[in-house]
This record gives sequence, C-alpha cells and structure tokens, in this order.
Amino acid sequence: MPYSSGERALDDLLQAAHLAGAHDLPDLFAAHGAALGVTDVRVHLADLQQGVLVPLPDRPQPDGTSPRDGEPDALRVDGTLGGRAFQQIEVVLEELEPRPAASGSGSRCWTAPSGSGCWP
Repeated sequence: MPYSSGERALDDLLQAAHLAGAHDLPDLFAAHGAALGVTDVRVHLADLQQGVLVPLPDRPQPDGTSPRDGEPDALRVDGTLGGRAFQQIEVVLEELEPRPAASGSGSRCWTAPSGSGCWP
C-alpha cells in the first residue's frame, strides 16, 4: 500500500530528527511541517523537574531579533495544552478560529509530544 504525502513527510521528519541535536529540531520541524501544511512550529523541552516546558530559540532574523520577541518564555506543565500533551503523551488539538462551513478550514494548534530517553 503506497504512503500518502503526509505519511511520507512524517516519516522523513522522524528519520531526520532521530540523530539531530536539540538545536536542530526547530528548523527540522519547520521544514518537514511545511509538507504537512504546518505554518508555525514551536519546540519546547521539559526542564529536569518536568514542571516547565522551555522553548528552544528560533534562528535569529537577519536584523538580529527573534521572530518570537514578546512571547512567553516558558509554559507551565500544569494547566496548559503543551503540558497536557507532555504529561499524557498524546496529541492535543485546539481550534483557534472557527472552521467556515464552505471552506472546511480554520486555524488549529496541534500539540504533539516527541521524546527520546526516559519518560516519567
């Protein structure tokens, strides 16, 4: 059975990320996410106490600024969608904008855990 383009993109991402360093992940997810229709990728890592999800910095813009200036520095694990995805090791979907009936598309936020090593 042939793979869909989305399945191929996800497989390519998993293979590329397997041996990547943490600093490479935002660019890898952004590049491979584009094939899945993802327009904005943010990567957070759990701190050692697993109470906070800390964002990996994006590559600086040509003018030296961060594309995410003004956004929160970290997410608490308790009480956030990112925290729920991390704790329950599940994908969490949030509808950010209503989906118009005619187009069937709107803005969504997918929060997906990705891990290596020990899980709690």
